[in-house]
Amino acid sequence: PDLKSGQIPSFGEEMRMCWFGHLNSTWTFLNHGSYGAPPLSVILGQEEIQRRARSNPDVWFRERDGLDGHVNATLDAVSSYLDPSGSNQLR
Repeated sequence: PDLKSGQIPSFGEEMRMCWFGHLNSTWTFLNHGSYGAPPLSVILGQEEIQRRARSNPDVWFRERDGLDGHVNATLDAVSSYLDPSGSNQLR
């Protein structure tokens, strides 16, 4: 389960493995709010955007390589997660 599929893992071990499985399992991390490791899906998404930016910097900076579509999709996903009724859109 993950936010992209619309399935949210159960709080606890399932969520830790799904979102933070890349962290050292011998440690207990107490704070992911102020600073710390982002969920694995965020790291993978960031790496994909960086790869696209590096593959053709001219297009990336001139045309943003479709980034606006990703921003809008993210806003829609967060908006529907925060307000499933759809009455409070972020964009």
